[in-house]
Amino acid sequence: MTTSGVVEAELKAGTRTLNSKTTVKRWSKEWLEVYVVTRDITKKSARMYKEKLDKHILPAIGAMRLADVRDTHLRRLLNDCAKTLSWSTVQKIRIIIRSMFRQARVSRLITYDPAETLELPKAPKGKRRSITEYEREHILAVAETHRAGLYVLMILYCGIRPNEAAALQWKAFPGFLMRRLRRRGVFEKIMRLDCPFWR
Repeated sequence: MTTSGVVEAELKAGTRTLNSKTTVKRWSKEWLEVYVVTRDITKKSARMYKEKLDKHILPAIGAMRLADVRDTHLRRLLNDCAKTLSWSTVQKIRIIIRSMFRQARVSRLITYDPAETLELPKAPKGKRRSITEYEREHILAVAETHRAGLYVLMILYCGIRPNEAAALQWKAFPGFLMRRLRRRGVFEKIMRLDCPFWR
């Protein structure tokens, strides 16, 4: 039986005691093991959940008992996060908080869900713009000789995100990406670059 299976069995059998006096930190560990990691999510998403908990949520409310957490505590936590973090990160923190407290209520650890009406505070949304023709010409010129040129060309010509380009493997090219590269007439340009990735 997996670790999460053991934990879930203990919870159902009542041998692992969780109640309203359980701290948020302890519940977050149980919640991650039983309800998050066992879902069909990527390892990257599971790491993101843990990172947001460890870095932003638990330092603020981790020592509190579940029953003692009020909506004002959670709102203050999000307001503080919104001062220094991006809107996207604050949104992810809110999703985690709401999911964790919703499950605590469903599991009958608390009778009141303090995150039920938790709204996002105003946080600055990132502003994006397209590159200019001048910038594009210089990027293409530098990409011909720069060691990260292929990486930059993939982002530019395929319209993919930097983390998607970094994760690419050769087996991805015969399908979707190859069609995009050929359609934009850039495949030949990329193949001219001397990069061990293509060998």
